Amino acid sequence: HTRERAVMDGHRDDNSVLPIPNHVVLNHLGTSAIKNGVLAVATTMRYHQKYISTLYFKP
Repeated sequence: HTRERAVMDGHRDDNSVLPIPNHVVLNHLGTSAIKNGVLAVATTMRYHQKYISTLYFKP
């Protein structure tokens, strides 16, 4: 946890670096309400020391 915090603190001013996701959101499916006929579905997973977010949009 300390190492993760140090990495995150080093990028605090860099808007292109996202914060490390909380463990409770990993491997869960998230959806949005259908707006203008578009449905969005997303998931975030961990692979070794990296986090991968995948978004699907269905018009």
